Amino acid sequence: ISLDVYFSGDCGLRIRELAGTRESFVAENKLDPSKKILFWACGFKMADVNPDYTLPEAPAGDPIHGQLHRRDVDGRRVWLDALRRLYAKYGQEYNFFVRPHPGETCSRYTDELPEGIRVSLAGGVAGPLVHCDVLIHAGSTLAVDAHVLNKPAFNFYGAAEDDVIGDVSPKCQTTAELDTSLEEVTWGKSNALIASILDLERFYGVIDGQACKRVALAVHEFTDEDVQTAIPGRWPA
Repeated sequence: ISLDVYFSGDCGLRIRELAGTRESFVAENKLDPSKKILFWACGFKMADVNPDYTLPEAPAGDPIHGQLHRRDVDGRRVWLDALRRLYAKYGQEYNFFVRPHPGETCSRYTDELPEGIRVSLAGGVAGPLVHCDVLIHAGSTLAVDAHVLNKPAFNFYGAAEDDVIGDVSPKCQTTAELDTSLEEVTWGKSNALIASILDLERFYGVIDGQACKRVALAVHEFTDEDVQTAIPGRWPA
């Protein structure tokens, strides 16, 4: 669903359609309907891959492979520690829903976290994103979706490879900083950094659901009408 708001005609509407009802999401994941939901969207996709080959575009033997692997292994260790500590403090107050990155192994979380923390990769990301009350991520594009959905989000110990995306949410580098942010959060309101949203729109374009059309028009401008190709048609016609 990365940057889905750029490609859906009504921005957040498509995400809500995919999410289903809050009642069904809570029931399917055995959450407490009386508690708010903290959605932990993990982002350590390099942690469980071959440390000698993490970045397809980098040549074999490049140090970047090991660097990215160590970055994500260390990042996940910080997240696991934070999850245990904050669940001990907030577990009676909030549901903790953890979604590992699709590149991660779920057992890395289920084996180390208390049973009361829900860990799941089932279904799409729309459900937890739409029905959560706050998003905690590691530099994810979900921060933009949370902004459109008017939800607070925090970039905790972020591993974003795109600084534009990584700067959208307020950053917390330590568990103590995240703890303070949760104590002071304003529910039901985006806390995205407006300057970063403007930078994002200058780079990717306005968040209006029309990105595909803008890309097609940009490509069309570079089309030489005198050049014949095997492509059966072009868009726009």
